[in-house]
Amino acid sequence: MDIKDFVKDNISQINTSINAFKEANGTAFIDVDIKKYLQEKLYKEIESKSFEAELIYALKKENFVKARIVDIANKFVFYKSDLEKFYKTKVFQNVFSNIDLNGLTETAITNISNSTAVDELEIRFIKKDLKTLLVKALTVVKQGGFTGDLQHTDYGLRVANEGDSAQFFFIARAMLAGFNCSNVDVRSSRYDAIIDVDSKLLRIQVKGVTATGNISFFDRDRGGQGIDHTHERNRGKRITSADCDVYAAVDKQVGICYLIPMHYADTLNDEDAKNVKLEDVKQYLERWQSIIDVAKTMT
Repeated sequence: MDIKDFVKDNISQINTSINAFKEANGTAFIDVDIKKYLQEKLYKEIESKSFEAELIYALKKENFVKARIVDIANKFVFYKSDLEKFYKTKVFQNVFSNIDLNGLTETAITNISNSTAVDELEIRFIKKDLKTLLVKALTVVKQGGFTGDLQHTDYGLRVANEGDSAQFFFIARAMLAGFNCSNVDVRSSRYDAIIDVDSKLLRIQVKGVTATGNISFFDRDRGGQGIDHTHERNRGKRITSADCDVYAAVDKQVGICYLIPMHYADTLNDEDAKNVKLEDVKQYLERWQSIIDVAKTMT
């Protein structure tokens, strides 16, 4: 059986959980190959404007309910996350196609000014800068976050590129924050960047995240053709302060950073460290002072 027929026969299980499906069935096709095939299938088929319109109409018939996307994905044999990403891009474009960003900005400033929690004189002082920033922010919002994967990159390469982009995002942000920061090119290293704070070198591990995702203080399990991901040596290892000093989670959608000292991660047990909600580390959102604080504790 070729991958086309295999995926068609098993798309419902694949979209329920591709990892659980892989473990239960020990398939001849690895998850990366399946995702790559489904991604290419979607991109090829939406080249037809009439089919693209049919897909959008399918979501409209479901009243734009996200929970129904999996049903549409199964019907047309697409990977659910790919289809959801496509829908979000198109809906953002449609919603903002006739929106005046300057007008929306003025409305936002008016609402802020009318709040009893702010001083009108303070708003007047920052109004020009606030307007400029809001227009820039809304420009990113208009396209659903930073533009991504315009060339429909191979799935495996795209995952690697997204990891690298998070790393470079962090380095650029660190430099803008005034730190002397350098990239670490050796991929086997347990950290991705180095920051010099008063001649103290901090090791930074960088991970890309999404706004609705979680973070993990474990490496990913090793996978791929011929690799037994269930074997102990291929299991992702715990990330501790022995590996790095600060864990930087970078939101790939808008570039904001969570700067988490590893002494926080070290307090978690293994089970909790596997899946940490961003809400639980919100105190470290854009807290660049964390880097300076960690450096002060170093001898």
